[in-house]
Amino acid sequence: MAVDDQYVSVFKVHEFLTERPLSMDDLTDRIIVQKSIYLAHEAGINCGDYMWTWYKKGPYSPALTRVVYDNLKSDFDPSKYALRDDVKQALERLKSVIKKRKSYTQLEESDWLELLASIHYLLKKHYDKNIAIRELQVLKPKYQIGHINQAIGALEDIGFVA
Repeated sequence: MAVDDQYVSVFKVHEFLTERPLSMDDLTDRIIVQKSIYLAHEAGINCGDYMWTWYKKGPYSPALTRVVYDNLKSDFDPSKYALRDDVKQALERLKSVIKKRKSYTQLEESDWLELLASIHYLLKKHYDKNIAIRELQVLKPKYQIGHINQAIGALEDIGFVA
C-alpha cells in the first residue's frame, strides 16, 4: 500500500518534535501525536487539512487519527523523507518547549503537550486569559493553576500567545 503524503508530513513533524518515531500503541502515544501536530499546525506547519475540535484530552482532529491509522501498515520508509530546513526552523522554538519541559514543570510529556495544546486552544477561543484559565480548570481539574501558568509562560516564551 502506498503511503499518504499527509502521513509522511505528520510522521516527520512528530519525529522532529519528539525525537522518536510516531506510535499509536497506547493512549499516551495518541495524545502526543494529536497535540504535537495541533501545535505544529499553530506554528504554521501544514501537515494536512485538519479541523480541530475540543474532545476529552483537548484539541482533537478525527481526520488526523484516520490518516495515521490508515497508514500505519503502509510500506512507509521514514529514512527516505526529510523535513525541509525552513520547516525545522519554524518548529525549533516549539521543540525547545517540548524537550525542555522539565525546566517548566514536572508533568509527563503527554500531560505537558495536552496542557500546552489545551490552553492554547482555549486562549484562541476566548481571547481572554482569565476566561480561558477558568474554563480549563473546569474541563481539566487535574491541572493546578501553577501548571497552567507554566504552560502559558512557555507559550509566551515562544511567541504562541501574547
